[in-house]
Amino acid sequence: MTDPGLLRARETGYASRRRRDSLLMRVALLLTLALLPIGIVVIAQTWRAMENSSEIFASTLLAQTSAIVAPEREAIHTTIGVAQTLAGAFEALEPDMTGCEALLARTARDNPRLAFIGLVRTDMIARCNTTDEIQDFSDRPEAIRMFETIAPSIMFNARGAVTDQPVIVVSEPVMDPQDGFVGYIVLSFPVAGLGFDAAVEPDQQATVVTFNQAGEILTSSGPETSVGQNMPLGVALRDLVGSSPVTFEAPTPGGEERVFAVAPIVPGRAYALGSWSPVARGASGSAWFLGATLGFPLIMWAVTMLVALLALNQLVLRHVNALGRRMRTFADIRRIYRPADSRHAPTEIRDIDDAFERMATQIVRDEADLENSLREREILLKEVHHRVKNNLQLMSSIINMQVRKIGSDEARYALRQFQDRVASLASVHQALYQEPSLTRLRVDVLLGDIVAQLATMGSDDRGGADLVRELDPVTLMPDQAGPLAMLATEAVVNAFKYGGHDETGAFRILVKLALSGQGEDRRATLTIENTVSAEKRPNDGTGLGRQLIAAFASQLEARLEEESRDDRFIVRVTFAPAPFEPSEDEPAPLPEPSTPPTR
Repeated sequence: MTDPGLLRARETGYASRRRRDSLLMRVALLLTLALLPIGIVVIAQTWRAMENSSEIFASTLLAQTSAIVAPEREAIHTTIGVAQTLAGAFEALEPDMTGCEALLARTARDNPRLAFIGLVRTDMIARCNTTDEIQDFSDRPEAIRMFETIAPSIMFNARGAVTDQPVIVVSEPVMDPQDGFVGYIVLSFPVAGLGFDAAVEPDQQATVVTFNQAGEILTSSGPETSVGQNMPLGVALRDLVGSSPVTFEAPTPGGEERVFAVAPIVPGRAYALGSWSPVARGASGSAWFLGATLGFPLIMWAVTMLVALLALNQLVLRHVNALGRRMRTFADIRRIYRPADSRHAPTEIRDIDDAFERMATQIVRDEADLENSLREREILLKEVHHRVKNNLQLMSSIINMQVRKIGSDEARYALRQFQDRVASLASVHQALYQEPSLTRLRVDVLLGDIVAQLATMGSDDRGGADLVRELDPVTLMPDQAGPLAMLATEAVVNAFKYGGHDETGAFRILVKLALSGQGEDRRATLTIENTVSAEKRPNDGTGLGRQLIAAFASQLEARLEEESRDDRFIVRVTFAPAPFEPSEDEPAPLPEPSTPPTR
């Protein structure tokens, strides 16, 4: 059963495709394509000017941000270079305490801006440093954080352990070829005197901060209270680590839209972030300029669309829609009519109307002729089946007369077998001419009639059998119904012939037809089961019936199974019913019999 939701979705999709493929939409598309070059030129020039303005604006912000932090950039680069040189010297020379102090003292003389230089070993104690005193950093949080990972770092310390003033601390790990990691070369320089605040002009309304790889602010151009209010909302500084020079717009915690510029100081270790108030970008960047530039081609397009589509609807579409309604009416009820206002249609539309009327008239005539031919063909086919059935019944009667005159039991038995097969053929043809449709048969009804007829025939082995029919409603094409009827006839005849009373004294024959599965897995199964006695087994005969059963199963492309038990014999045939699509005028299936199974 089709899902109603799926049907609605299909109908919605079909309606959407009809609107998309309509003449109005196609004409609108063609006119849009005709006007598109002009609009593209105008929009491209405007867009290019705006992009150039945005690129210049972004480059200016990045340049200004880099210029503001230039003193700090120079100081950090210099300090990192000194730290890397000292770390390499310690790894290569492995100096003793005296050599270490001499090396650090000479470095301090060459770099007077450095406030502290020391080798902090893994116990967080700097015995070799430029203060001539042993410095213990084991209780300093920044030292503990520095030793959590072995990696170069840059940190800000608002109160240096040695200088007692705000400093930037640069550390570089020292590795020993034998012992591995031995500690850090730590250098610090004061923030004061870098000229950071003086580099920001008051009219720039900018806040510039520097931050390290952990997203911690190193320095800022204003007080800490204003820095937080000018940072991008929802963007962590740590997320900006590793980015190339970039600008972006974002709101601040106060709701102000600002422009932010990220400029690397030392890629991967230190960055500068500038927070700028939006500045006027000239007329090309204003909203009214963009609206006016895009508005002219849009207005021109809208006016052209309105005039063209109104003309198209008045001259063409309303007449085409009327013709479409006429065609649908003809398709539904075969009615031909012409609207009163069709005389106002253009000549081309009137020509199409005339051609449609001629075509519709010819179709009505052809359909009437075809319907008469089909009716004659159906009557002829039914008459053929009826005459074949009568002839077969006549043959059966002749055989019956011959049986009465023959004295040989063997000859009489052989003629009875032949008479059964002729009778089953007659039943098939009788069902064919009685069916409303000649393309499908109710085989459950057909099998019921055949089994009942076989049970009433005069053979001696038919008496005393308890016959049970369990037949599901199954409709098959004649190509399958015929072989199945023949197979059932042979199997039932064999059941009468070779069946017998079981140990309880019952002689029972079951004829069962069942359907299972859905779609391509749909299967029909015919089962014929009979009780047997020890003195009478199925393999006692000539085997002709079994050969015929196998032949009919082959025609059905069915799986044939035979099962012999102590007290019964079973023949089971399973096949796939040939598919066909039921038509709307097909009669409903016959109801299942409400009476108990025939015995």
